[in-house]
Amino acid sequence: MKKATLITLCLMLSFLATKAQTNFRPISYQEALAAAKAEGKPVFIDFYTSWCGPCKKMAREIFPQQKVGDYFNQNFVCIKLDAEKEGREAAKKFGVTAYPTFKVISADEKVLFSIEGGNSNADAFVATIKAGINPELTPERATERYEQGDRSPELVAAYAALLMKQSQANRRNPDIEKAEKAQQVVNDYFNSLSDEQRLQEANNFVYDYNYCFDPKDQKAQYLIGQLKSMDEARRTEAEQTLQTLCLYRTSVLLGGGDKFDQSDVDELQKDVRLLSVDKGEESAWAATFRVLSAQCCGDKMKYIDQLEKDFKTMTISHKASVAGSFAQALDTDDLNVVRRADQWLRSELPTLDAASIMWAAQSLIDFERRLENIEH
Repeated sequence: MKKATLITLCLMLSFLATKAQTNFRPISYQEALAAAKAEGKPVFIDFYTSWCGPCKKMAREIFPQQKVGDYFNQNFVCIKLDAEKEGREAAKKFGVTAYPTFKVISADEKVLFSIEGGNSNADAFVATIKAGINPELTPERATERYEQGDRSPELVAAYAALLMKQSQANRRNPDIEKAEKAQQVVNDYFNSLSDEQRLQEANNFVYDYNYCFDPKDQKAQYLIGQLKSMDEARRTEAEQTLQTLCLYRTSVLLGGGDKFDQSDVDELQKDVRLLSVDKGEESAWAATFRVLSAQCCGDKMKYIDQLEKDFKTMTISHKASVAGSFAQALDTDDLNVVRRADQWLRSELPTLDAASIMWAAQSLIDFERRLENIEH
């Protein structure tokens, strides 16, 4: 991250960013503390690394959004710190071990809120930060208010996010019941809303993929059905939400997370065609659907054939899903298939980003284990 020592430059950059994307100031950690004290704001720190895929996704898709920038620029002094470079000492100080990690700290370095991991839904991300720094939305208070019947958008969003956070506290053994409760809370709330309320900005969190992870979900289908009646700004926002949902769902299928057939692929493709996908992304989506069709046909050699043709055209997220769960998706001990799959994935390593390579390594380890078992 570059530093700027001229105050005039910092002020100019701040001014230019106030009505646009999130203004991550090009200043040091200590300079951010000084600015926070002078402006009477806490510091928002984005701890990232150069190889972190979710970090790049947040930087590319969430922080540039004006509504995100408007909130963060007004309420925080925002900085980004590479946890392996200039932010190493700060990361160590605050016990940062996962990326991205977001910290809200006071000018005297007290941690006000912390969250690990990115979020593909801008409204849900902002709602999580708001809840984390609002005394009325602490875990204890949010639970109490919900049990007393408070169903305001801010409270329901905070309570559902709390349940999801609790469900994911142990990543190796997630609490499924808490996750299901969060989804039920959001579904009950959605069903209580009028058509007009379902499209209000305050209720956008109901379409977050934590609570709406399949395009077949009633909430997603409602949003899809309303696209033609929306004004341009609302439609653009809704399409971004739905594209994220479709991207998430296809990633699950590519990773072998669910069983599916050609009808599922056709239905998902139909939903994507309703969206205004950029021309540059059309070929990537088309490649993904061809791979999914080959994947569900049952012929594993044809599946690898299709990957050889289309893998390079797929999105970074879809490549990561294939690479990380390739062994799981194949699910076979056929020597010829495993050997060819292993060779193909190795040949694609130079085309992958750093995060995807890490995931691919898990598949390669699995393939090597199978080959050793089969050959001995």
